[in-house]
Amino acid sequence: MISPSGDIDYFNFTITETTTIALYTVSNLDTIGYLYDSSGNEIHMSDDTNYGMDFFIEITLNPGLYYLKVSDYGSDYGNYMLYFELIA
Repeated sequence: MISPSGDIDYFNFTITETTTIALYTVSNLDTIGYLYDSSGNEIHMSDDTNYGMDFFIEITLNPGLYYLKVSDYGSDYGNYMLYFELIA
């Protein structure tokens, strides 16, 4: 949940073998997703997609710890659903 406006949510996950994943939100907000490696280096950022104002990241990752930052654009606040899918 983004509340209040400007709130930032962080998630972490571990990949145990090289895998392609999809990370995305479904909401009535304008979400932005930032993916970081275990050292805090940004490795991918996604804002709007062809399907709306939610972010969508599809990426192949090597084993390791990763962090996802979810924020809003502008003055949005409210609920969102975060999805994590294994592609390969």
